[in-house]
Amino acid sequence: MKKNQTKREEVVNVVTEVIIEEGTSSGQQMRIIKGFSVFPGVNSITNYDIPVGGQVISITGNHDNAKMWVLCDPTAPTEKRTFRAYPCNSEIYFKGTTSLRYVGTTRSSAEEILHVFEVI
Repeated sequence: MKKNQTKREEVVNVVTEVIIEEGTSSGQQMRIIKGFSVFPGVNSITNYDIPVGGQVISITGNHDNAKMWVLCDPTAPTEKRTFRAYPCNSEIYFKGTTSLRYVGTTRSSAEEILHVFEVI
């Protein structure tokens, strides 16, 4: 990604599987925590293929090591979900019925603090 690029259209599919949350022996749904690589840029838009019903639980790391951790059913079909990153003290504009849900904070490679929101 170019240093001053502000929009990322392609779907990011870099995934790390981390933990098995619960078993299926008693009829419970198996859940895992998947890590999706985050490539934050100022005012960037990033799309991820996340299993349906996946719950974003945190963002950790900075720069090229940032991960968004999602608790999900690994057998569920995926859906495209959109996330935006905004620097501190920036104005946030909404179009139409767009809503944002805060999911975490990280730093860009330029050391800016970025707050990541899911577009819902």
